[in-house]
Amino acid sequence: PALASLERARQIFAAKAAAEPANRTARRDLAVALGRMGDAHLRGTGRYAEALRHYRAAHGMFDALAREVPDHAELQRSRTYARVTIGQIHVRLG
Repeated sequence: PALASLERARQIFAAKAAAEPANRTARRDLAVALGRMGDAHLRGTGRYAEALRHYRAAHGMFDALAREVPDHAELQRSRTYARVTIGQIHVRLG
């Protein structure tokens, strides 16, 4: 049920971000949803490939947002968290 709820949230945020590409909040919400989906796959199911896919997508979005607003500490932290988690998954996968 958790993954289904997260997927539905991702769809809603993706539609909002697509409809309003200049809306940073919508894009941040989508990136957060992707990161949480990565968390659910990593911690809930152990599906590392799926987790990695979601974290990479989240990182890409946080990276773009952090470049747009370089003094936004939360975006910088979120980008770093996604990047570190990607590295941790690579370590686990060997």
